[in-house]
Amino acid sequence: SSTLSPWIPLRHPRAFVISENTLMPFGGRSFAKGKKGKKEKKVGKGKEEESDEEESPVAAKGSPDAPAFNVDDVAKRMDAHVDSMLAELAKLRTNRASPGMLESILVQAYGDTLPLKELAIVTVKDNSTLTVSLFDASMCHAVEKAIQTSALGLNPKAALDTIIVSVPSLSAEDRKEVAKLAAAVAETAKIAVRGRRKEAMDSLKQLKKLGRSEDEVSRDEKQVQLFTDKATQKIDSLAEAKKKELIALV
Repeated sequence: SSTLSPWIPLRHPRAFVISENTLMPFGGRSFAKGKKGKKEKKVGKGKEEESDEEESPVAAKGSPDAPAFNVDDVAKRMDAHVDSMLAELAKLRTNRASPGMLESILVQAYGDTLPLKELAIVTVKDNSTLTVSLFDASMCHAVEKAIQTSALGLNPKAALDTIIVSVPSLSAEDRKEVAKLAAAVAETAKIAVRGRRKEAMDSLKQLKKLGRSEDEVSRDEKQVQLFTDKATQKIDSLAEAKKKELIALV
Protein backbone atom coordinates (compact mmCIF):
# COMPACT_ATOMS: atom_id res chain seq x y z
CA SER A 1 0.00 0.00 0.00
CA SER A 2 1.22 3.55 -0.75
CA THR A 3 2.50 5.76 2.06
CA LEU A 4 0.31 8.72 2.81
CA SER A 5 1.68 12.08 3.80
CA PRO A 6 2.06 13.21 7.42
CA TRP A 7 -0.88 14.88 9.09
CA ILE A 8 -1.26 18.62 8.70
CA PRO A 9 -2.56 21.24 11.19
CA LEU A 10 -6.29 21.11 11.78
CA ARG A 11 -6.96 24.70 10.80
CA HIS A 12 -5.30 24.38 7.40
CA PRO A 13 -8.01 23.95 4.69
CA ARG A 14 -6.50 20.66 3.62
CA ALA A 15 -6.72 19.27 7.12
CA PHE A 16 -10.09 17.91 6.12
CA VAL A 17 -8.48 15.63 3.54
CA ILE A 18 -7.20 12.28 4.71
CA SER A 19 -4.18 12.38 2.39
CA GLU A 20 -2.54 15.01 0.22
CA ASN A 21 -3.10 12.69 -2.73
CA THR A 22 -6.80 13.64 -2.68
CA LEU A 23 -6.56 16.01 -5.61
CA MET A 24 -4.06 14.05 -7.63
CA PRO A 25 -5.15 10.51 -8.43
CA PHE A 26 -7.31 11.11 -11.43
CA GLY A 27 -4.84 11.96 -14.14
CA GLY A 28 -2.64 8.87 -14.00
CA ARG A 29 -3.07 5.22 -14.77
CA SER A 30 -3.31 4.09 -11.17
CA PHE A 31 -7.11 4.49 -11.20
CA ALA A 32 -7.65 3.62 -14.86
CA LYS A 33 -6.18 0.28 -15.55
CA GLY A 34 -6.87 -0.92 -19.04
CA LYS A 35 -7.22 -4.51 -20.03
CA LYS A 36 -4.02 -6.38 -20.38
CA GLY A 37 -3.15 -7.53 -23.82
CA LYS A 38 -2.77 -11.17 -24.70
CA LYS A 39 0.35 -12.77 -23.37
CA GLU A 40 3.12 -13.13 -25.90
CA LYS A 41 5.27 -16.19 -25.61
CA LYS A 42 8.94 -15.98 -26.55
CA VAL A 43 10.70 -19.29 -26.89
CA GLY A 44 14.37 -19.42 -26.00
CA LYS A 45 16.60 -22.17 -24.70
CA GLY A 46 13.68 -24.46 -24.00
CA LYS A 47 11.85 -21.89 -21.85
CA GLU A 48 8.85 -19.69 -22.55
CA GLU A 49 8.80 -16.09 -21.42
CA GLU A 50 5.52 -14.19 -21.05
CA SER A 51 5.01 -10.44 -21.16
CA ASP A 52 1.91 -8.30 -20.55
CA GLU A 53 1.15 -4.96 -22.13
CA GLU A 54 -1.75 -2.62 -21.39
CA GLU A 55 -4.15 -2.40 -24.29
CA SER A 56 -4.92 0.92 -25.88
CA PRO A 57 -8.52 1.71 -26.91
CA VAL A 58 -7.18 0.97 -30.39
CA ALA A 59 -6.47 -2.73 -30.68
CA ALA A 60 -5.10 -4.42 -33.77
CA LYS A 61 -7.47 -6.89 -35.34
CA GLY A 62 -5.74 -9.24 -37.70
CA SER A 63 -3.59 -6.64 -39.47
CA PRO A 64 -2.85 -2.88 -39.42
CA ASP A 65 -5.30 -2.52 -42.32
CA ALA A 66 -8.23 -3.63 -40.13
CA PRO A 67 -7.84 -2.08 -36.66
CA ALA A 68 -10.62 -2.18 -34.06
CA PHE A 69 -11.65 0.44 -31.51
CA ASN A 70 -12.47 -0.72 -27.98
CA VAL A 71 -15.37 1.52 -26.95
CA ASP A 72 -16.04 -0.43 -23.77
CA ASP A 73 -12.50 0.16 -22.57
CA VAL A 74 -12.97 3.93 -22.89
CA ALA A 75 -16.13 3.72 -20.76
CA LYS A 76 -14.36 1.63 -18.10
CA ARG A 77 -11.52 4.11 -17.82
CA MET A 78 -13.93 7.01 -17.39
CA ASP A 79 -15.91 5.07 -14.79
CA ALA A 80 -12.66 4.42 -12.90
CA HIS A 81 -12.13 8.19 -12.51
CA VAL A 82 -15.67 8.60 -11.17
CA ASP A 83 -15.12 5.76 -8.67
CA SER A 84 -11.85 7.35 -7.54
CA MET A 85 -13.60 10.67 -7.01
CA LEU A 86 -16.26 8.97 -4.88
CA ALA A 87 -13.55 7.39 -2.71
CA GLU A 88 -11.82 10.74 -2.23
CA LEU A 89 -15.06 12.53 -1.31
CA ALA A 90 -15.66 9.92 1.39
CA LYS A 91 -12.44 11.06 3.08
CA LEU A 92 -13.65 14.63 3.51
CA ARG A 93 -15.02 15.42 6.93
CA THR A 94 -18.63 16.58 6.95
CA ASN A 95 -21.39 17.09 9.50
CA ARG A 96 -22.21 13.40 9.31
CA ALA A 97 -20.07 10.54 10.55
CA SER A 98 -18.65 8.50 7.67
CA PRO A 99 -16.41 5.40 7.78
CA GLY A 100 -14.28 6.90 5.01
CA MET A 101 -13.12 9.57 7.46
CA LEU A 102 -11.17 6.98 9.45
CA GLU A 103 -10.40 4.10 7.12
CA SER A 104 -7.28 5.68 5.60
CA ILE A 105 -5.73 6.86 8.88
CA LEU A 106 -2.28 5.31 9.24
CA VAL A 107 -1.58 3.14 12.29
CA GLN A 108 1.73 1.87 13.60
CA ALA A 109 1.03 -1.86 13.98
CA TYR A 110 2.96 -5.12 13.81
CA GLY A 111 6.18 -3.29 13.05
CA ASP A 112 4.63 -1.63 10.00
CA THR A 113 2.44 1.32 9.01
CA LEU A 114 -1.04 0.15 8.01
CA PRO A 115 -4.29 1.89 7.06
CA LEU A 116 -6.92 1.55 9.79
CA LYS A 117 -9.25 -0.38 7.47
CA GLU A 118 -6.79 -3.30 7.55
CA LEU A 119 -7.03 -3.48 11.34
CA ALA A 120 -10.72 -2.86 11.99
CA ILE A 121 -14.20 -2.40 10.59
CA VAL A 122 -15.62 1.12 10.87
CA THR A 123 -19.41 1.44 11.09
CA VAL A 124 -21.86 4.28 11.68
CA LYS A 125 -23.60 4.14 15.05
CA ASP A 126 -25.55 7.35 14.41
CA ASN A 127 -25.07 10.61 12.46
CA SER A 128 -22.39 11.83 14.85
CA THR A 129 -20.78 8.61 16.09
CA LEU A 130 -18.52 5.96 14.54
CA THR A 131 -17.74 2.53 15.96
CA VAL A 132 -14.34 0.96 15.28
CA SER A 133 -14.43 -2.82 15.78
CA LEU A 134 -10.88 -4.18 15.96
CA PHE A 135 -9.81 -7.53 14.49
CA ASP A 136 -7.13 -7.78 17.20
CA ALA A 137 -7.83 -6.26 20.64
CA SER A 138 -4.09 -5.81 21.26
CA MET A 139 -4.10 -3.09 18.60
CA CYS A 140 -6.65 -0.99 20.52
CA HIS A 141 -4.15 1.50 21.97
CA ALA A 142 -2.31 1.95 18.65
CA VAL A 143 -5.52 2.60 16.72
CA GLU A 144 -6.89 4.93 19.40
CA LYS A 145 -3.65 6.95 19.36
CA ALA A 146 -3.64 7.17 15.54
CA ILE A 147 -7.19 8.57 15.51
CA GLN A 148 -6.48 10.96 18.37
CA THR A 149 -3.32 12.40 16.78
CA SER A 150 -4.82 12.69 13.29
CA ALA A 151 -5.67 16.06 11.75
CA LEU A 152 -9.41 15.43 12.17
CA GLY A 153 -9.58 16.72 15.74
CA LEU A 154 -11.43 13.68 17.08
CA ASN A 155 -11.44 12.29 20.62
CA PRO A 156 -11.84 8.47 20.53
CA LYS A 157 -12.77 6.38 23.57
CA ALA A 158 -11.55 2.78 23.74
CA ALA A 159 -13.27 -0.17 25.42
CA LEU A 160 -11.71 -3.63 24.99
CA ASP A 161 -11.81 -4.39 21.24
CA THR A 162 -14.04 -1.45 20.31
CA ILE A 163 -13.38 2.28 19.91
CA ILE A 164 -16.15 4.88 19.91
CA VAL A 165 -15.48 8.08 17.98
CA SER A 166 -17.73 11.13 18.33
CA VAL A 167 -17.72 13.45 15.31
CA PRO A 168 -18.46 17.08 16.30
CA SER A 169 -20.26 19.39 13.89
CA LEU A 170 -18.17 21.62 11.63
CA SER A 171 -18.34 25.38 11.97
CA ALA A 172 -19.77 27.45 9.11
CA GLU A 173 -16.24 28.49 8.13
CA ASP A 174 -15.01 24.90 8.13
CA ARG A 175 -17.93 23.77 5.97
CA LYS A 176 -17.03 26.40 3.37
CA GLU A 177 -13.46 25.12 3.24
CA VAL A 178 -14.56 21.51 2.82
CA ALA A 179 -17.02 22.57 0.11
CA LYS A 180 -14.13 24.16 -1.80
CA LEU A 181 -12.13 20.95 -1.53
CA ALA A 182 -15.07 18.87 -2.76
CA ALA A 183 -15.47 21.17 -5.76
CA ALA A 184 -11.75 20.86 -6.52
CA VAL A 185 -11.94 17.06 -6.37
CA ALA A 186 -14.90 17.12 -8.77
CA GLU A 187 -13.12 19.44 -11.20
CA THR A 188 -10.02 17.23 -11.20
CA ALA A 189 -12.20 14.22 -12.03
CA LYS A 190 -13.81 16.12 -14.92
CA ILE A 191 -10.39 17.03 -16.31
CA ALA A 192 -9.37 13.37 -16.19
CA VAL A 193 -12.55 12.29 -18.02
CA ARG A 194 -12.00 14.93 -20.69
CA GLY A 195 -8.45 13.61 -21.06
CA ARG A 196 -9.80 10.13 -21.74
CA ARG A 197 -12.19 11.61 -24.30
CA LYS A 198 -9.33 13.34 -26.10
CA GLU A 199 -7.28 10.13 -26.17
CA ALA A 200 -10.20 8.25 -27.68
CA MET A 201 -10.99 10.92 -30.29
CA ASP A 202 -7.32 11.13 -31.31
CA SER A 203 -7.27 7.35 -31.73
CA LEU A 204 -10.36 7.48 -33.93
CA LYS A 205 -8.78 10.15 -36.13
CA GLN A 206 -5.78 7.89 -36.55
CA LEU A 207 -8.02 4.98 -37.49
CA LYS A 208 -9.77 7.10 -40.10
CA LYS A 209 -6.40 7.84 -41.70
CA LEU A 210 -5.67 4.10 -41.71
CA GLY A 211 -8.77 3.50 -43.81
CA ARG A 212 -11.56 2.92 -41.32
CA SER A 213 -14.94 3.94 -42.73
CA GLU A 214 -16.32 7.36 -41.87
CA ASP A 215 -19.57 5.79 -40.63
CA GLU A 216 -17.76 3.56 -38.14
CA VAL A 217 -15.62 6.42 -36.87
CA SER A 218 -18.68 8.66 -36.51
CA ARG A 219 -20.56 5.94 -34.63
CA ASP A 220 -17.73 5.45 -32.13
CA GLU A 221 -17.25 9.22 -31.69
CA LYS A 222 -20.89 9.50 -30.66
CA GLN A 223 -20.44 6.64 -28.18
CA VAL A 224 -17.35 8.28 -26.66
CA GLN A 225 -19.23 11.57 -26.29
CA LEU A 226 -22.16 9.74 -24.67
CA PHE A 227 -19.82 8.13 -22.12
CA THR A 228 -18.19 11.51 -21.46
CA ASP A 229 -21.56 13.19 -20.83
CA LYS A 230 -22.68 10.39 -18.48
CA ALA A 231 -19.44 10.50 -16.48
CA THR A 232 -19.61 14.29 -16.19
CA GLN A 233 -23.24 14.17 -15.03
CA LYS A 234 -22.32 11.56 -12.42
CA ILE A 235 -19.47 13.75 -11.15
CA ASP A 236 -21.80 16.75 -10.85
CA SER A 237 -24.36 14.61 -9.02
CA LEU A 238 -21.77 13.33 -6.50
CA ALA A 239 -20.42 16.84 -5.89
CA GLU A 240 -23.93 18.20 -5.29
CA ALA A 241 -24.70 15.35 -2.87
CA LYS A 242 -21.54 16.13 -0.89
CA LYS A 243 -22.52 19.82 -0.79
CA LYS A 244 -25.94 18.95 0.64
CA GLU A 245 -24.28 16.66 3.18
CA LEU A 246 -22.10 19.53 4.35
CA ILE A 247 -25.00 21.87 5.07
CA ALA A 248 -27.32 19.21 6.52
CA LEU A 249 -28.20 19.54 10.18
CA VAL A 250 -27.05 16.66 12.36
